[in-house]
Amino acid sequence: TGVDPMHEMDIKAIAAPTNEAMLIPRDIGSRLGGVSSRKVNQSLVEDGYLSPYRTASGRLEYELTPKGELAGGRKFDTERQHSDGTIVPQIKWPASIVDKLRETKH
Repeated sequence: TGVDPMHEMDIKAIAAPTNEAMLIPRDIGSRLGGVSSRKVNQSLVEDGYLSPYRTASGRLEYELTPKGELAGGRKFDTERQHSDGTIVPQIKWPASIVDKLRETKH
């Protein structure tokens, strides 16, 4: 619409809903000591945070389970695109998921 509501209301900043960084599996794996994204997603499935499924084209994707939603996982549509032009969905996690994954592996 061409209108910046924050500017119009003279608002300079809005508090984020959480102070935690939102991490992708690669970042989680790095914090876990160099674990691959694939292994991170596998752990998230095994621990009940994610549910895997295949798209009509056979591509593996994930959806959040209720446990994953409670843990703060959020699905985003990213700017990247698959080779067929579809938007790449990406699940991000609050940094606290790292400790939750560590707890289940010990």
